[in-house]
Amino acid sequence: MPPWHIDRNVGITKFKDDPSLTDSQVKTIAKWVDDGAPMGNPATAGPAQVTRTNQNWFIGKPDIIVKMDKPNLLRRTGPTTSWTC
Repeated sequence: MPPWHIDRNVGITKFKDDPSLTDSQVKTIAKWVDDGAPMGNPATAGPAQVTRTNQNWFIGKPDIIVKMDKPNLLRRTGPTTSWTC
């Protein structure tokens, strides 16, 4: 998805390999949310997600893992003085 809001009625309206949801898909999700996000049929659900550990990296183990001396707590509001990568 593009990193900006697209008005499909102005300017460029088609993008190569656009993964955007169709209006019908958005309506389906909105209806599911409006209905209270009910759980589907467990008999037809896919397999449970496997929790990954430091030993089980999805795209290969990173070159370096940096650990912090103490937790990085973020404030609920206002600017933060911390950084992320």
